[in-house]
Amino acid sequence: MSVATILIPTHDAADTVVDAVDSARRQTISDIEIMIVGDGVSPEYRNLIAQLAKADRRIVFLDLPKAPNRGERNRHSGVLAASSDVIVYLADDDLLLPRHTENMMQLLGDVDLCQSRNGFIDENDRLVF
Repeated sequence: MSVATILIPTHDAADTVVDAVDSARRQTISDIEIMIVGDGVSPEYRNLIAQLAKADRRIVFLDLPKAPNRGERNRHSGVLAASSDVIVYLADDDLLLPRHTENMMQLLGDVDLCQSRNGFIDENDRLVF
C-alpha cells in the first residue's frame, strides 16, 4: 500500500496533463500511487495516458465512461480504488511543488483534512502566492 494516492481526474487535457503528472512523479515521497481517472477520454488521449503509465509503475489509469457533473462520480470511483487512505487531489491543469505530499503528510499527523495554498505562475515564470 502506498502512503498517498495522487488523484488526477481528467478529460482530454493533453496540453496540460503531462506537466501535472510530471509534478506528481517529482514528489519527495516516492512511495505514492498516481491515479489518473479518465472521464470519457478520447482514444488518442487514452494512448497518451497509457504511455505515461508505461514510464512509471506508480501510475494507474482508471479509464471510465463519461459521467455527469463534470466527472464527479468518476472522481469518487478513484477515491474508492485508491491504494491509500490519504488522497491528494491534483487537477489535470495544475502542478504540485516537489514537497507538497511530504508537507501534507506531516500536517495530517494532527488533523484529518488539510488544504494547501494556491499560487500561479506569472508572465515572467515566477511562482506567485
